[in-house]
Amino acid sequence: MKAPTLLLVLLVLLILPASPFLLPSLRTKPPTSTSTYASPPLSATKSKLPRPIPVSSLPKLYEETWSTINTASSKEIGSLTTLAVEQCEDSSSSSMPLTSSSDLKSLFRHLDDCRDVCTSYGVDVILKKAESKGAVTTVTFEKTKGQTEEFGYDPMWDDYGDGEGSFAENVEYDEDEVDEYFHELPSNVPIDDNEIVEQSKQWVHTLMSNMGICPFTSGDSLAGLPIGKIRYVVTRCTTVEELYERYWEEVKIVDESDEKEVSTTLLIAPEIFMKGNLGVESFEAFSSTLTQTLETGPIAERLLQLVFFHPKWTFRDGGDRSTTGTAANYARRSPYPMINILRTSQVRRGQRGIPTGLVYRQNEKILNKVGDKELEEMLRTRNWDGLDGLTVDRSEYEALAIAKGLQEDVTKGVDPDDATSEVDYGSELRERDQSEKTKAEIEGGDLANVLLQAIEIREKGGKLQSSQAAVVAMAIGYILDDEAIGGVE
Repeated sequence: MKAPTLLLVLLVLLILPASPFLLPSLRTKPPTSTSTYASPPLSATKSKLPRPIPVSSLPKLYEETWSTINTASSKEIGSLTTLAVEQCEDSSSSSMPLTSSSDLKSLFRHLDDCRDVCTSYGVDVILKKAESKGAVTTVTFEKTKGQTEEFGYDPMWDDYGDGEGSFAENVEYDEDEVDEYFHELPSNVPIDDNEIVEQSKQWVHTLMSNMGICPFTSGDSLAGLPIGKIRYVVTRCTTVEELYERYWEEVKIVDESDEKEVSTTLLIAPEIFMKGNLGVESFEAFSSTLTQTLETGPIAERLLQLVFFHPKWTFRDGGDRSTTGTAANYARRSPYPMINILRTSQVRRGQRGIPTGLVYRQNEKILNKVGDKELEEMLRTRNWDGLDGLTVDRSEYEALAIAKGLQEDVTKGVDPDDATSEVDYGSELRERDQSEKTKAEIEGGDLANVLLQAIEIREKGGKLQSSQAAVVAMAIGYILDDEAIGGVE
């Protein structure tokens, strides 16, 4: 080949790779990145924002936020996950509409409250950025690092430890009874959700309803003012973040349902807060974040009240744990950790009719009759057959008698304000003082005044309080036994 021809061939070969129009198959591909930490700046994500989710209520906003956090926790390190929500005006089905920017601020307060009890959020998932433009709000979370430590169940962990020895170390007890009294919770959790629901229903039916621990519960399916259905939900959540999401989903359902269709909800979480590093103390911390949201946010006034149950729940007295052997604790000891979601309107109707202190004293009296060891055995075996046939006479307990009347009236359609009245929390003290005065009148011979007062109450259609009836009986007995006025032969 001649030299000019050779030079021409070499020139063509040099030009062809750089000219895609001549040989497309020889185009050069851009280099592929080998980095596993793809973390684009926030500004780069603006064109890839997800389609906004229509949100018209606070529970929906909170649920979607926790769902996004759970999604972010499963992503690769450095990944960004963005939630975009669009505030909707149509909130007719919700009693907690999303109405203002202050409602969005309450969400961030809630997240801040929850951070300390979470296992992922605040540790390897952080709130990166939040923006509002018109009706659309975007919240972006970043996966910052993976879990470096895995904490399994530690058998030496003591939920009651406070740095100065655990409750079990400080309390005095009979060594022969330690194995029976200080027990571990059952480690077996049924695979079938229906079995968990049935165990929970038996607990509600026998203890809450038949024993009258909850004055407004009727059987295992009905409760409230007016009477409506109890919703049982089992969640297999194993992380706190997942439980937050499930909780707000149930709040949304309560919010959007008629109160006769869903009067109250029991959210049952058998796979978390049962033992070890996530035991009853962690459950109390988790519960506090939910109540704090109600106290500081806009939700409390609109819908919710909460009651928490746990197999190791203990009422606190002055900030310290009460004795675990107190039978009254079993009013809040359930077979599994539970969140009872109540309607604010129904709670207030009940509070206007029955003082809380009266219910507590009544429950303590009823449970003491059963005995804490018997109740503990039932809780340990998750079987309350021992209470079958034991049903309190609601007419004998003032709180239960009032509750029964309120339920009947409100369910029939009587206006709650007509069916209830504001509670006078000083009435018990005045009743006691009146009893002392009446006794003094009896001892002083003013028997006619005692009987006339009782007759006046009855003529007006009223009912004598237990203390008043006792004083009247005392006066009649005094008259019948008084020889000065001619006793009965």
